[in-house]
Amino acid sequence: IYVNVRNFRACISRFGHVQAETILRNIYNAIDSNLDEGEILCRLERDHFSVLLHTQDLYNLRGRLSQWSETVRKFGTHSQIPQMIDLRYGIYLVADLRMPVKSMIDTANLARLDGEYKNGKTAILPIYDQTIGNKVLYHKELTDRLHQAISEQEFIIYLQPKYELTTRTIAGAEALVRWQHPSRGLLVPDMFIPILEDSGQIRELDLYVFRKTCEWLQDLIDIGFAPPPVSVNLSRYHFIKRGFIQDFIDIWQEFDIPAPLLELEFTETMLSENMDEFQKVVNHMHTIGFRCSMDDFGTGFSSLNMLCRLSVDTVKLDKQFFRDEFDIPSKESITISHVIDLIKALKMTVVAEGVEHGAQVEFLRSQGCDLVQGFFFSKPVPAEHLKTMLMEQNQI
Repeated sequence: IYVNVRNFRACISRFGHVQAETILRNIYNAIDSNLDEGEILCRLERDHFSVLLHTQDLYNLRGRLSQWSETVRKFGTHSQIPQMIDLRYGIYLVADLRMPVKSMIDTANLARLDGEYKNGKTAILPIYDQTIGNKVLYHKELTDRLHQAISEQEFIIYLQPKYELTTRTIAGAEALVRWQHPSRGLLVPDMFIPILEDSGQIRELDLYVFRKTCEWLQDLIDIGFAPPPVSVNLSRYHFIKRGFIQDFIDIWQEFDIPAPLLELEFTETMLSENMDEFQKVVNHMHTIGFRCSMDDFGTGFSSLNMLCRLSVDTVKLDKQFFRDEFDIPSKESITISHVIDLIKALKMTVVAEGVEHGAQVEFLRSQGCDLVQGFFFSKPVPAEHLKTMLMEQNQI
């Protein structure tokens, strides 16, 4: 069994190394106290553990893993640590006793990585099988090719326009990415972004997208056109490196672009993990002139608290608000209306994301929503296509 602690990096940031080590000792004791004779527990590194259990039926195994998780959650409650502490598992049923122990551990870890997100929740019994083996080969193929793909510019920048509702004109855009793989064709983000996040290579791709966005803005400026602001998504993995924002500043300084044309997007979940540290990042961004956006607002549990504490410039309402058409008035429309009022009262820009229905557009316009992004107006388009759209809009 491969065991990993969910959100452990956030625990270190919020509570410090001493408390984090206390958490790990309690996790170790919670598992160790539930072992039978001859079973083995070891700590591999930091928040990663490996457990060798006797062969047993899956019903009993599920019960034991659930007991470990419940013990850890109770510790979090008693120690006033948020319920951010949870365990993730990967299981390998050993078929060949001649297999090296390290290979057994690595295989169980592959099952953990594959089973982390099932219907939005961690799978309790992610067991290694050949399907996972095939996924591993696919993952390795992509991660091994990343550097070559960047150097050969296989990643293509797409931009999804944001429309101002009173004039129904393009007033901004979000930078997205596709991978034109030489043998697999055009890959959409869901086919490679999670893989690059697991490998830690997502930071390189984010910087590449940021550079290409700067190039696109510079091209428009060079022909005498005033481009709209463009937002670029940043992965949580940038926070591993202290002072990471300097990497983006270094790229920006290679160009002659007004800083407010660049907006960096962070998800609500990222911000909630360490608000104090993130506010320092926002302050640094504002010193340069970059704008900051909170993406996926409404998906977490600390949204209102974050709005009060973080000085972001833009709040993007999560697309889940607009997944289906809704009646007016309704619980959905009332909630959205009050959220918009709150955000605007805090002097922040409101963007509604994932809007696909005309009635929703009219409702958002009537409520004073600033910008709308979604298929109702435009799907993501290649960067050159958006350039043409802007030219036509401005009759250039």
